[in-house]
Amino acid sequence: MSYQQPMNFGVYGGHQPPVSQVAGMSLQPNVPPQVPSTSYGNQPPPNGPGYFPEGASSQPPASFHHPTHASSQHQFMAGSMPPVGMAKSQEQAPGYGGFGGGGLSQGMTGPLLNIEQMPISSTARIRQPVGTAPSAMKMHQQPIGTPGMTGPLLSGPTGLTGPLAMIGPPSMGPPRITGPPPSGNTGIPGPPPSGPTGITGPPPTGPTRMTGPMPVGQPGMTGPPHNGPSGMTIPQPTGHPGMTGPPGMTGPPGMTGPPGMTGPPGMTGLPGMTGPPSSGLTAPPPPSQLGMAGHPSMRGPPFTGASGITGPSQSRMAPPGNYGYGHQGYAQPGTHHGPPPAGQGFPPHGMTPSGFSPTALPGQAAGPMAQAPRKVDPDQMPSPVDVIEGDRESRGSTVYSTATRGIPPPLVSTDFTVEDNGCCNPRYMRTTMYTVPCSNDLLASIKIPLGLIVQPLANVKRTEQQLLLVDHGQDGPIRCRRCKAYMNPFTRFLDGGRQFYCPFCQFSSEVPPEFFCHLDHQGRRTDIMQRPELLYGSVEYVATKDYCKESKLPKPPAYIFMIDVSVHGLHHGLLNLLSHHMIQILEKLPRDEEGKCPLQVGFVTYDKALHFYNVLGSLAQPQMMVLTDVEEVFVPIVEGFLVFVDESRPMLETLFSQLPSMFANNKESKVILGPVVKAGIEALKAAGRAGKLFIFHSALSTGDVPGALKKREDTKLLGTDKEKSLLLPQGSYYSKLAEECVQSGVSVEIFMCADSYTDVATIGHFTSTVGGQLHYYPQFRIASDADRLLHDLSNSVARQTGFDAVMRVRASTGLRPTAFFGALYMQNTTDIELGSIDCDKAIAVEIKHDDKLKEGEEACFQAALLYTNVFGQRRLRTHNLALSTSNGYGDIFRSCEINALMNFFSKSIASMITSMNYKAVQETLTKQCSIILSCYRKHCSTPQSAGQLILPETLKLLPIYCNTLLKSAAFCSPPLRSIDNKCWLLFQLKSMNLSASSICIYPRLFPLHNLNVEESGIPAMVRCMAKSVQQNGVYLIEDGIEMVIWIGELAPIEFVMSVFGVNSPREVNVESMKLPVMDNPLSVRVRGIVDMIKQQRCNSMKFSISKQKDKSEILFRRLLKEEQGPGDNMNYIEYLCHIHKEIRNILS
Repeated sequence: MSYQQPMNFGVYGGHQPPVSQVAGMSLQPNVPPQVPSTSYGNQPPPNGPGYFPEGASSQPPASFHHPTHASSQHQFMAGSMPPVGMAKSQEQAPGYGGFGGGGLSQGMTGPLLNIEQMPISSTARIRQPVGTAPSAMKMHQQPIGTPGMTGPLLSGPTGLTGPLAMIGPPSMGPPRITGPPPSGNTGIPGPPPSGPTGITGPPPTGPTRMTGPMPVGQPGMTGPPHNGPSGMTIPQPTGHPGMTGPPGMTGPPGMTGPPGMTGPPGMTGLPGMTGPPSSGLTAPPPPSQLGMAGHPSMRGPPFTGASGITGPSQSRMAPPGNYGYGHQGYAQPGTHHGPPPAGQGFPPHGMTPSGFSPTALPGQAAGPMAQAPRKVDPDQMPSPVDVIEGDRESRGSTVYSTATRGIPPPLVSTDFTVEDNGCCNPRYMRTTMYTVPCSNDLLASIKIPLGLIVQPLANVKRTEQQLLLVDHGQDGPIRCRRCKAYMNPFTRFLDGGRQFYCPFCQFSSEVPPEFFCHLDHQGRRTDIMQRPELLYGSVEYVATKDYCKESKLPKPPAYIFMIDVSVHGLHHGLLNLLSHHMIQILEKLPRDEEGKCPLQVGFVTYDKALHFYNVLGSLAQPQMMVLTDVEEVFVPIVEGFLVFVDESRPMLETLFSQLPSMFANNKESKVILGPVVKAGIEALKAAGRAGKLFIFHSALSTGDVPGALKKREDTKLLGTDKEKSLLLPQGSYYSKLAEECVQSGVSVEIFMCADSYTDVATIGHFTSTVGGQLHYYPQFRIASDADRLLHDLSNSVARQTGFDAVMRVRASTGLRPTAFFGALYMQNTTDIELGSIDCDKAIAVEIKHDDKLKEGEEACFQAALLYTNVFGQRRLRTHNLALSTSNGYGDIFRSCEINALMNFFSKSIASMITSMNYKAVQETLTKQCSIILSCYRKHCSTPQSAGQLILPETLKLLPIYCNTLLKSAAFCSPPLRSIDNKCWLLFQLKSMNLSASSICIYPRLFPLHNLNVEESGIPAMVRCMAKSVQQNGVYLIEDGIEMVIWIGELAPIEFVMSVFGVNSPREVNVESMKLPVMDNPLSVRVRGIVDMIKQQRCNSMKFSISKQKDKSEILFRRLLKEEQGPGDNMNYIEYLCHIHKEIRNILS
């Protein structure tokens, strides 16, 4: 197939301007230059191997405008057809969501255009070879009524059937007349006969309340366009004499279209596309239209997906309030509608993959009705895979200079190198936009939050600039006298170097004598190359006693390990597991250059009482002290409880060899938690140290003890507005305990190994507040979860961590931080207090305006973290960032960063889900996405047809990311598993860094069956949709939380034998939580990929194996985020159509 660039078919009198000029040209006066964007439409859908239907002219029409000559905007022509909307209740306000009171015909003018018709521009990946004349293209068109077509269901937009969806690519040549429809398709007319101008074809007739053509005399509607020879008009239903099709249809040179049908300036199209809709001809649908094509209750035949995965029809919308699976709506006779057969998954939202006949797949009926109609091709929609790969190819081999203004850094998925030229490395701090609006009104109209994602202790590449330590002696760091901001590269020196000008508060302070230096002819200090704080965006200062509690330098922190030895903990094997591996875990503690570990460690076991252990190295045997009074907790051991590992190693080995036998016959079922934390706090206070508690817990703490919790899991509340009450912590005990932890510099990590309800909402809130973490292992089993727990524990003790931390974010005059999201605690509105913070956690900060900014000046931000490192040294780390300012919408949209924006959204939604029901959160995010894109369309793009969806280049993944974020198990109501699992995922999202959240929002899917064993590294990913999955393949999918290997029923036998050690896919054991170790190159390659992916994640992932048509397939299907999610979550194409409808409503 070939694709030829047309010449001299432009919008300026038939002449095409150069590419470099088109990108900035405007068709109206006083319209700003264009921002790179993406719009979708005007392209006939793939029909077999060619793009044009049989009989179409190989020459483009006069309005054809090839994307390589355009301003990187693709146009998504949908005519005046409103896209499919989200199912809504009638009580909701009109104009947002649903169909309102006007029905499908409201606002429709002229014939409907097929929403599947899309162009490809220079910014999209063209999947066809370029350079051959159009005449060489293989063309094919299936006439109406031929076998294989599904009656009137002809490639319409999602949820639309009948003639509303029959607007396929019109013929550019002589009209092709087909005979009467077969007996099974009553009411489907053939194409109109040719005739002189003004003669219309016969009106479509057919029964109401049936998937078929529109009734005779439908107001405001025209029939399908038929671009025939000169003198032909578009057929119309009777009752509208004189109505013609949309304007703008001009033929290629040598062909004349209907008289007077020229489009407005700037409108371009591809062959077979109609122009913008005519105006003024609108009418609501008659009552008889309810239940007809496009109504929410209508349902078409099921679409057969890849790998035998089938599911609900793609041409349907569920009724209000029930957008779930298997809704029994109205359907054409003979069609199958309802839930998919057992063991089969979501259908892909696109065409059936090549090589698989719908009639040959399991669970599908043979015959013409089984063939799926043509659909919108998701491959031509914005794809995260294409964007990620494109960013890697274009920016992965380059060095990103932080001195660049107004341009966002590469995506977090790109392996790039950073050069610190005055602004901090984006691994430390990113922002949602790299050009700040000058006023709050401008920011509010854009609806994009101005947010910072701060990961202050992030790890950077070894080849990048490492943090330099700055020591100013006893006087400490140089600070502004007014706002207390620290010295930074944006500081200006005045009066010969005797004064410095603060970029944050615009106040001049006197330079301390010991810091004075003369200026050169450019006003720069002559010693700037010896001053890292003036040269680099990130530095670390040595903090003095003034930055310490009670003006005393801190001691190195301590770790206390606290193990549940109740009957629940013994049943799960916790004590045996930890006793066997604890010495190896302690070997991973941080050490100094001399190999010594500065940390002290202590050990406690507990059930309903507390057992403290004296493991002083000079003792002959470990000593145990039991504390039964847990009302007033104290530490019974003064010396010997906290010890250095190297000094007490023999005693520790003895202790852990004896612990399993000491509690082997323990029958105590009651277990405490609050007093355990209290004991750890008191032990660290007595030692005068900050530190962290590692608690291994196994059951809900009940009974008449401090911190006891009630079992409040009520299944009747799940899926209702009252469900959010289960997401809030019980009482105030743990909130007060968290405050005490933070004030004492104590953090808590709880490893929850339970098989029943444990009130994660309360416990997780506690660990999140103190800057710790909850590791959750539901249905804990040693065989499947031991490696995960040991991995998480090893990572927690080894990673870089700051203790007793305080962070403050400062901004330029006119800006201020207003909201903070993450694992943190705040007593006031400015200081973020943390018991600890590690290198994997990130905090989101929202910035708002106090006053207007001057355009062209820089907006500066500084994040300063004061903490104690593992060596007991008080440090102050500063990250500085300067952004450009502008009053132009184009500058702002051009500078947006999608990874930071989605991380901000995920953290803010996780915080609001406890006060809003899921439906409100869903509508809020969808509405915000629509407003953002409508603002771009209104202010940054040339006037286009209302049927065109235009997306900014930097935010073209915003709709799909919003869609997949709303499908997260952290938000779905009712929960996909349990309320505990939902709460745990919420706390995970709150603390996730950019890399982790990007994978969690859009999982990675890798094909494994076609691996090259000679290669290394991770294979290329494919899109997370059923269309990407073939039943003769094997795939791995992961979202940072879970990893699943899916095996198709026709997977290669050689692969199955080499990797799984069995003779067929049916024999693979899905209960296994590990890949078997096989001595062959393919097994080594697959296990290597699994290990490499695990190493990229800061937390362990649950690994599982699933097979096609097995109940284990459910989790795999849920991770295909582009498909329809649980409840009323739309698939990607439906959601994109809904966003398009919302944009049109906003602009109208």
